[in-house]
Amino acid sequence: MLFQGRDRLNIMLNPSSILSRLKPRRQQLGHLFFRVPLRWAVSRGWVSDYYTSGIPVENPFLVRFPSGEHFLYSLTDPEGIGEALYWKGALSTEPDVASVFLEYARRATGFIDVGANSGFYSMLAHATNPKVRIWAFEPNPAVYRKLEHHILINKMEASCQPYAMALGEAAGAVKLQIPADATMAHVVGDSE
Repeated sequence: MLFQGRDRLNIMLNPSSILSRLKPRRQQLGHLFFRVPLRWAVSRGWVSDYYTSGIPVENPFLVRFPSGEHFLYSLTDPEGIGEALYWKGALSTEPDVASVFLEYARRATGFIDVGANSGFYSMLAHATNPKVRIWAFEPNPAVYRKLEHHILINKMEASCQPYAMALGEAAGAVKLQIPADATMAHVVGDSE
């Protein structure tokens, strides 16, 4: 047995105590028998993100909203949106915006996703309303490939058209700066 006596009580009162003992063996924690209760505890705020960093996630995984909408998400590289969706659940990413967006997407006939990133809102629009027509724009080549992958695994090819370009107020060419966290790319202005 891993924990006995007083340790069991400590675990019941403080779920993070078990993880602090197991932190050095993170790769072993990737097993499904431990990952499911860990996801449940993290989604309720009982366990810190500190304990989940570095634990491999299953790919692709199902993102399910309380109202029943769902889509598949593939986390190929460590990135904030995907990790938050996996460990904390569907409403962990912009919960106020996502819940309002769900209401509009149900009635929409078209949706333009500007700066689509990996396609969170495009996938949510399609999951909510499979008949909606989606135009997704993402200028970052690495992130655009993730967007295309998400369109494929969610079988959205007929309703979602991705474009590897940025949208702006005028036609022209701009320089895109891509930092180490490729999801945070931005257009470089004249003063930069």
